[in-house]
Amino acid sequence: PNHYINTLLVPRDGEIPVDIDNLAAQGIFDVIVVDSLRDPKVGIIYDPSSLIRSLADLTDKYMKSQVMA
Repeated sequence: PNHYINTLLVPRDGEIPVDIDNLAAQGIFDVIVVDSLRDPKVGIIYDPSSLIRSLADLTDKYMKSQVMA
């Protein structure tokens, strides 16, 4: 999986458990916890502002790593 997934974004207090050790065993070491909101119809969802900020930070990190490479 680490050839096509290298980062996982998960909602804080989400209903699906995330096993960090199992992910690391598969080569996925970058797990970003994103603030969340409770939607009465669907449950936990990403806080839009926090998700956008997390994606922007991740993109920035990737772009900087490409410049340094």
